[in-house]
Amino acid sequence: GIAFGKDGFLYLGFGDGGGGDDAFTQGQNRDGLFSKVLRIDVDAPAGGKAYGIPSVKVAYWATAEVVARVSPNVFLPRPKVESALVRVVRRPEPPTAADPDRLFALVRAGFGQRRKMLRRSLSGLVGAEAFERAGVAPESRAEALDVEAWGRLALAAP
Repeated sequence: GIAFGKDGFLYLGFGDGGGGDDAFTQGQNRDGLFSKVLRIDVDAPAGGKAYGIPSVKVAYWATAEVVARVSPNVFLPRPKVESALVRVVRRPEPPTAADPDRLFALVRAGFGQRRKMLRRSLSGLVGAEAFERAGVAPESRAEALDVEAWGRLALAAP
């Protein structure tokens, strides 16, 4: 599993496959094997179809890059998905000074109604003045904003 703690650490858990609890590791840099579906979200660029909440969270805490593709043929039983080895390197500082709780609340709300304009999906959370102060078009969709733009929006909206 993959989780992002409030303490700013990226937690990667690799279960034993026996139904027991995952052993979580905490640290600066981690390599992990992910199914193609998660891998696409983790390193997807803003504006793409695969860009989503996991992409923004990884971009806030770290950088991610695909280091190798892994064929389904190396696993037994053979899965129906492709996998990739992803290197996650923790950032020394987040790319924005925005409070992560506020930032991720906006990200969840924005992606909660995918394909809607942010003006609608963030109504009640972000006013027209905040969009203007942040330099974000209210007609944008959540997947169009990179982590820095989400940060500007979080800082501009009280």
